[in-house]
Amino acid sequence: MEAQSGAVRFGPYEVRPATRELFRHGVRVRLPPQAFEVLRLLLERHGALVTRQKFHQALWPADTFVDFDQGLNNAIKRIREALNDSSESPTYIETLPRLGYRFIGTVELNEPALADAAQTNGFARPPTNRTSVELEASVAKDEPPSAVVPVRVRKVSRRWWALAALAVLLAGSLVLAWESRPWYPKPRITGGRQLTTDGIPKWGPLATDGQRVFFTETLNGRETIAAVPITGGQAVPLKMPFVQAGLFGISPDKNDLLVAETSSLFEEKPLWRVPVIGGTPRRLGTIAAHDANWSPDGTRLAYTNGGGVYVANADGSDPRVLLPPSANHRLWAWRPTWSSDSRRLRFDLFEMDTDQGRLWEISADGTNPHPVFPVSTERPMQAFGDWTSDDTYYVFSAWNERESFSPSPAANLWAVREKASFFHRASPLPTSLTTGPIRYFVHTLSPDGKTIFALSSLKHGELMRYDAHAKTFSPWLSGLSAEGVTFSRDGNWIAYVTFPMGELWRSRIDGSEPLRLSSQPLFAATPAWSPDGNQIAFIGMYAGQSWHSYRVSADGGEPRRIDPIGEGADPTWSPDGNFLVFKGAGGETGTIQILNLQKGTIATVAGSRGFNTSRMSPDGRWIVALSNDIQKLLVFNLRTQAWTELARGSSITWPQWSSDSRYVYFARIDHDVGVFRVAVTGGEPKRVVSLKDFRGTGLMDGWFALTPQNDVLVLHDTGGGTEIYALTWEAP
Repeated sequence: MEAQSGAVRFGPYEVRPATRELFRHGVRVRLPPQAFEVLRLLLERHGALVTRQKFHQALWPADTFVDFDQGLNNAIKRIREALNDSSESPTYIETLPRLGYRFIGTVELNEPALADAAQTNGFARPPTNRTSVELEASVAKDEPPSAVVPVRVRKVSRRWWALAALAVLLAGSLVLAWESRPWYPKPRITGGRQLTTDGIPKWGPLATDGQRVFFTETLNGRETIAAVPITGGQAVPLKMPFVQAGLFGISPDKNDLLVAETSSLFEEKPLWRVPVIGGTPRRLGTIAAHDANWSPDGTRLAYTNGGGVYVANADGSDPRVLLPPSANHRLWAWRPTWSSDSRRLRFDLFEMDTDQGRLWEISADGTNPHPVFPVSTERPMQAFGDWTSDDTYYVFSAWNERESFSPSPAANLWAVREKASFFHRASPLPTSLTTGPIRYFVHTLSPDGKTIFALSSLKHGELMRYDAHAKTFSPWLSGLSAEGVTFSRDGNWIAYVTFPMGELWRSRIDGSEPLRLSSQPLFAATPAWSPDGNQIAFIGMYAGQSWHSYRVSADGGEPRRIDPIGEGADPTWSPDGNFLVFKGAGGETGTIQILNLQKGTIATVAGSRGFNTSRMSPDGRWIVALSNDIQKLLVFNLRTQAWTELARGSSITWPQWSSDSRYVYFARIDHDVGVFRVAVTGGEPKRVVSLKDFRGTGLMDGWFALTPQNDVLVLHDTGGGTEIYALTWEAP
């Protein structure tokens, strides 16, 4: 077979750029279009390094929302398969780790069509009449090497050779000096002060006008916006035109707050422009969002709705999609943040069920979406980033563990310098600014960039027992900071989960003989003893993953997944130890299910669709559960196979059985907060203890447990809660 005009040959292979075909000994070899373009670029620059960045710029359009690294790796793999090449002992394509690839085979261009090949097909036209100095310069500029053709070298005088050598020496010295520049010193926290100490729950985002820090707080059961001076002191709620309000940001001129009309932080809400010092609020178009931010030039508004990122004019008009929502409806976008020139946006993609978060960047015109940082085991999850006013530093939160209670990521502050200088190099690796035990999950920077205003979280609890006769609380087990307390059937042992780190322990009921049964990075919750006292079932989560059910020996050992349950929750034992009752996966459509441990089969409890938080009674006759809207408490009679409603009301949680199976205890977390009980045969629920003035904490609101004597155990919040700190830092 004759070589085609403009074809390129190497070994037994021939590439025809005009028809985008690869042949081996005249037989066509199938190669995907993207892989062919990668091969074409390698051949065009054969003998020279083609960097990963060059591939990205040339072959992956900036507005393509794909995983470039995976795409390039797959393309190289397909090319090597087509060429029978090996990455370990390459004949054609050599890998230069972390840099790119190089074509090392001998390449021949079809001579009659060299000009056409260079101009029409994109392959390098061989240079003619170039000196060796010119050829070295082309390599230094990463230009494609020439084809294998004779090169006529002109004679030059010794003077010109000397000048050329001097130029090369000078260029080498400059390159050496450039590469030898010292690194910028790492940024570090140099001091800090606590601005608020009132214990009122606070939420981000934060904003500052240089004199005050603004934030959202929960006051008397309602969200409102408050401010505290940057020097600290009493936080003052601001007068808002709404029953409930949440803060998103502040205008560039510091005169207006970006406010959401809200009854929940986790829903899409109308946006308003509210003057800081009083005036008429203005609705921003008809858009709704759960997070938003004005651009530094004051002309645009970025906002998030579900998993999508959108941009509108500053007044909310002309909204348009910047990044469409993901097919994963649990993946939400948060905290859109602008670069100082308003040309780039960064935001969080946060999976709500697992606390898996990652920072992304996109151009303000919607092109080039990509992760800000590569995947790292040290900081696998990130969120809530913010640039300094000149974009020199980027500060963000990162974590690889979770904690109990909100916010659940065990986050610390990190920073990375993104601008180098002529005299210093900037490391691409972020630096940890904080390491706990105080966690910082949300922050904002002062206008001069010298102070980080951060929302802190310092969690600690104290187990308390309620004495129904004395009507008082007293520390139990020396005020152990634990939740999820459960008792063995004989009453001699307890299992519990440490608060807030979520480690599973067991000990005797007096606290002696403690033994840790699980540890981070596995976060444990809701343990339950087997009737024989030999095993403990619980649910566990690795940071960034879903909940799964586990069981572990009470004498220690490796926790084992209960695979048949899958992503089900809250397994509890039947009295004979042969069954586990649990809430099956499926969100609003989930059901109560029973696992036969001996057969490995699963049965669904009749009529349980849309129920959760199931518990089997100690006598094995009943199963109690909640409706998914936590408005109903229901009990299932295993003999009659019928459900009966025991209680109705808002915010019912944590159903628990009395030791004699005659009563169901439950908590309410609405205005009538407390622990109640109702007879399994029905009747009016009665309050056991009011928790109206009790500051509790735990994995979820309203947690409590019962001792074998049916005494109520609750976890008293003795930590620092969520407070505002001002952290000064050195950022060279």
